[in-house]
Amino acid sequence: MKGICAHPFCCAGESCCVTICCPCKSLGAQRKSFSKIGYVFFSLFWVLVTFILLYTAEDVFEWAHDDINCSKWNTACFGASAAVRMSFVLMLFHILVFGIVLPKQNCSAYFHDGCWLTKFFIVLLAFIICFWMPNDFFKGYAYFSLVVSFFFLLFQGIVILGACYVFNDTMRARATKENNYEAVLIMFAIMLTLISVIFIILCFVWFHDCFANNLLILIPVIFAVICVFLVILKTRESASFFIASVMLMYLVYLTWTALASRPTWKCNRFYGRNHGTVFQILVGLAFTISTLMILAFSKREGGEQKEHVENKIKNMVAEEKYRDEEMDRTKRGGEVERANVFPVSHSTIVFQVFMIFASIYYAMLLTNWGRPTIEHTHYGYFLDEWAGFWAKIVCQWVMAIIFLLSFIAPKIFKDGKW
Repeated sequence: MKGICAHPFCCAGESCCVTICCPCKSLGAQRKSFSKIGYVFFSLFWVLVTFILLYTAEDVFEWAHDDINCSKWNTACFGASAAVRMSFVLMLFHILVFGIVLPKQNCSAYFHDGCWLTKFFIVLLAFIICFWMPNDFFKGYAYFSLVVSFFFLLFQGIVILGACYVFNDTMRARATKENNYEAVLIMFAIMLTLISVIFIILCFVWFHDCFANNLLILIPVIFAVICVFLVILKTRESASFFIASVMLMYLVYLTWTALASRPTWKCNRFYGRNHGTVFQILVGLAFTISTLMILAFSKREGGEQKEHVENKIKNMVAEEKYRDEEMDRTKRGGEVERANVFPVSHSTIVFQVFMIFASIYYAMLLTNWGRPTIEHTHYGYFLDEWAGFWAKIVCQWVMAIIFLLSFIAPKIFKDGKW
């Protein structure tokens, strides 16, 4: 009887795996990475649900306003407050998964790679319960999220940088007279640079009213000029315009999202406008999901590549080599049984740590760093109005330094392997 009752849950979890794994396999992902990719999509699903609830929760759950007591104004439990609650729930969920996989037992592997319907109901139930928790608690959690999110933005930039170096070197290594992969890099560089230039021009159009804004917009421009000279001078053998174009795009993103968070009508045309919050959330989510997918897809490479900085960055995110040998075994009757559950590796455990920090970051991403505008109403439930602005600006400065150091480090530290 127990098996019959559990069967629908198992089938639902298996269906989720098949839905996610088929396209991922066609993209060249290793089978061991499928569960990690599943967690990324699982997180994305709840983030999109929360994004919808930002604008609909008060109306959809109007019937429950009298029963929910998170503050003296029951509607304060929804909107931006609901987004922070979802971030908290996802953080707890990934802490739970981390605790289960830490012993590296067989049951740990089964839970990590399966039980998706069970995981769905865990998050759903925890999210509902959170509506009866006081808002004061989540105000404190929002400040905690602010600090963590600053470092997550830095980490996100470093992961993107490392992935660019790996992709750049891989394409160059495969380049031949018949297959000119370097042309692909040039094409990407031109496309990304054009996008960045368009955004820089738009930033001058949107935020030119204040002199300080213009200075901040010039930082990516100065960075781009310096990068052009460094690539021409070959300060690093693997440096290329493609890598510089990706770095420039990330800096332009940080510049735009910081200026769009500036809490003054005079200096920020997006202030108090609904579309400003929506655009920041969607663009920021695209960067974050891309980062998590990089971590999920990544694997160590053997050979001489380990001598380069990109592999040191990959080691930083603890991506270890997986054994992707065929996991099929033949049973007595000739039936083939495919093992869908893999032993828990060190990389699996560390990936859950990254998911914990990404979940915390969602509290800032989904609330425009605590100052969202929803249906033309500006909310400031949690943070000082300047907190998000300065967090992004300082992050922009630090990332510019890190990006430039990645180009000139081989010249400064000649004895090191970069």
